Amino acid sequence: ESVLRIARQDSAGTAAATTTSFHSVPFISETLVTNVPNLFSDTIRARYEQGPSAPGIISAGGDVVMRMHPDTVGVFAYAWTGAASSTQINSCYSHVFVPRQTTFHADMALPPWTVEKYPGTDEAHFYHDGQCNRLTIEVAGAQYARMTASMMFRTHSTAAKTTPVFPAGVEYTWNQASLSLAGAANVLWENVTLTFDNALEYYAALDGTTVYRRVLRNNYRTVRVTGLADFPNNDQFDIFRQGSEQAFDLTMKGLTIGSGNIETLRVRIPTLRYTSYPVQIGGPNRITVGFEAIGIYNTGSALICDLTLVNTRISY
Repeated sequence: ESVLRIARQDSAGTAAATTTSFHSVPFISETLVTNVPNLFSDTIRARYEQGPSAPGIISAGGDVVMRMHPDTVGVFAYAWTGAASSTQINSCYSHVFVPRQTTFHADMALPPWTVEKYPGTDEAHFYHDGQCNRLTIEVAGAQYARMTASMMFRTHSTAAKTTPVFPAGVEYTWNQASLSLAGAANVLWENVTLTFDNALEYYAALDGTTVYRRVLRNNYRTVRVTGLADFPNNDQFDIFRQGSEQAFDLTMKGLTIGSGNIETLRVRIPTLRYTSYPVQIGGPNRITVGFEAIGIYNTGSALICDLTLVNTRISY
């Protein structure tokens, strides 16, 4: 009976209150917890025990692990990028998510979110002023695709649970994925993980409260790609060795949803560069390569990546 729901807030510091604005999220597991560390005085008092204790600053956060659903993936794409643009295509809609280049609020790097977690008994837990620090997409052979959202929240409260309404449709599977490098189809990769990182940190202020005031960036935003590749030749190694760049394009196609449109998720990284391509012979077995790569900001496209989602939702 456990439930997880998420809604975008209209402003920082004001939790989402309209229950119909919440997206119900089919999820695998979550680690959202409230943290209240103890503070201990470091004064010496002619004894072996620590000094007086006081409650520390309150914060909340953790990971939400889920299968990649054609509807809810857009919620977390918006949460990480901080921006969404929707266009109607016949009876369906195309949503484009591009990482924003502006700060949403003096205290919040990105548009904030409220998450409701009902653990199956008593009251629900509500986490407010949420920021998506990291988003991970994993596609592996013979498995459902998986997504993990790492969230940071300023405040927490409890209240009566709301009623979930889950989206129709099914999650993406590995055989619905296609991959291209430099515009050519690539079938050598056996799994791939994309990690989108906003490099956010908490900041406390002398504002008379017991919670962090700000959640802002403290480093560059990054996009990283890791995976396992078969090794039939040195073509990709040569690209690594030369320091060359190539376009990355991952597309997942699900059900047909009307007027010839298909539930589609497309992730583009216009400029990808390998940072590690270790070719090693580990024994008499098949040779594979566990590679690492990074996205480079593309000045022509004016972005490091974008995500495009086609489904029946009007907007996010």
